Amino acid sequence: MRGALFEALLTLRYGDYQPTDLSAVPEMDYMAMHPGELRSDTRAILGLNLFADCVFRAAPVDARGLMTVIPGTTRETEYFAALRPHLANCVPSGTSIQFSRTVLRNALAEVIYHYAQSAAQRAEEEAAR
Repeated sequence: MRGALFEALLTLRYGDYQPTDLSAVPEMDYMAMHPGELRSDTRAILGLNLFADCVFRAAPVDARGLMTVIPGTTRETEYFAALRPHLANCVPSGTSIQFSRTVLRNALAEVIYHYAQSAAQRAEEEAAR
């Protein structure tokens, strides 16, 4: 549910956000988004955030493209195939992770939303100068 909300917000607020090169964009501080003692469910969200962030930074165009297609379609399958080579590189050494396409899509939606929000804030600050 959480990811579906972020996907809807991404579409409504930042539908035109098109990332290209993220090398100059600072990484998100997900720990700051979850202040205080981390409960087990919060740790799981944080772990997914970090994983999805890695995937998004490795393949921003394909990850963003995934957010533009209807789940269960051939286009969605094509975007997942494009992202697949990046998934293993984003799993910490010595660990394994399993989840559904829906979970990955939702995690990416949350991460992309935060990057789009950050980009919009930077653009507003630059325009105000």
